[in-house]
Parts: sequence; structure tokens; C-alpha cells
Amino acid sequence: MAWLMVLIGGICGALVRYKINIYTSNFYLGTFPLATLCVNLAGSFLMGILFAKVCAGYSYALLGTGFLGGLTTFSTMNFELLDELRNKQYLIFISYFVLTYLGGFTLLLIGYILAK
Repeated sequence: MAWLMVLIGGICGALVRYKINIYTSNFYLGTFPLATLCVNLAGSFLMGILFAKVCAGYSYALLGTGFLGGLTTFSTMNFELLDELRNKQYLIFISYFVLTYLGGFTLLLIGYILAK
């Protein structure tokens, strides 16, 4: 049954990521990957809330592994980082890297603290 929760959550998370990608394409920031940054930061914040609420079992399968797994994207982020390096966009590379990792962990903590 947990696999079904992961499947349902993953479909929903991927659809939300797709909609965010379409929405953020209205904002031109050069080559800066705004959509991926938004979904990864939002996913970090929401994961902090899940950790605080000690979400387990089917709930975690649906929301954590499924929805947030479908929403966030580590592989796309790393591909975009590599692409910025290949194109010698060093400022965008550094900004994206720092915003993703520092921002992601900070938002994870904020979500955790707010939900406690």
C-alpha cells in the first residue's frame, strides 16, 4: 500500500513542479534556474514541517517520499549548476549553489521550528 501512496504523491508533486516551471517562465532572469530553486526551497521548508510533525508510515510515503520527492529535483539542480559552469556564468553558479544549499537548509530549519 505504501507504494501506492508514493505513486499518488509523486504524480501530484511532479505536476506542481511542472506548473511552477510554467509560471516562473514569465519572469526572465537570464539563465538563472528560478523554477528549480523555488521547488527545492519550498520542498526543504515543507520537509522541515514533516520532520517536526514526525510524519511516518503512509503519511510520509505520500507526502515525503511521494509529493516532495516529485516536487523537488536534485538531479536537475546539479545539471543546471554544471550548465552554468560550462557557460562560464560563474556568478549565477555561485548564487544558485549558495541559495540552494544554504537557503534550503535554512528553510528546512524554519519549517521545523514553526511546526514544533
